[in-house]
Amino acid sequence: MGSLDSASLSGLTIKELYGHQLVMPAQTIVDKSQKEKPAEGYAFLGNNEKKITLVVQTADSEFLPDEDFQFISKMLGACKLHVSDVAILNHHRKPVVMGEVTNQLHPKVVMMFGLEPMLLKIPFTMPLFKVQAYDSCSYLYVPALNSLKQDNEEGKLLKSKLWLCLQKLFPVG
Repeated sequence: MGSLDSASLSGLTIKELYGHQLVMPAQTIVDKSQKEKPAEGYAFLGNNEKKITLVVQTADSEFLPDEDFQFISKMLGACKLHVSDVAILNHHRKPVVMGEVTNQLHPKVVMMFGLEPMLLKIPFTMPLFKVQAYDSCSYLYVPALNSLKQDNEEGKLLKSKLWLCLQKLFPVG
């Protein structure tokens, strides 16, 4: 007769004999060091289908407050685009470094709402409402969403300037 020390039982046999008393199925074992690692890259709202990156800064929510989301949705709709076409990053949540964003999202267009280009480590300055081409990408620096959403003459003027830039970036028809 053989020794029990050399007996071999399959995982299924052990599970049937002892259930969860002695054996935890392998797929439920989690390496704690992997679970605690921060996620790589930037979290974003949208699907980035058309490689358009919108960078905002808001402390009020993970990405955008509802009112700002509605404004962006209407703006995109006017350009025959949808939120699924873009990636919305919140600089407040994780500071945006354009080189890292380029490696992750490969944007063709980057719009910065109220965030100066130098803050995002873009190697040049640019005025508001001036589309700037650089490294196979078009950049646009515009005022913060709060300024654009104002329901007064200044807000209307800012929105009209934004619209002219959007028509250059996303010609419709």
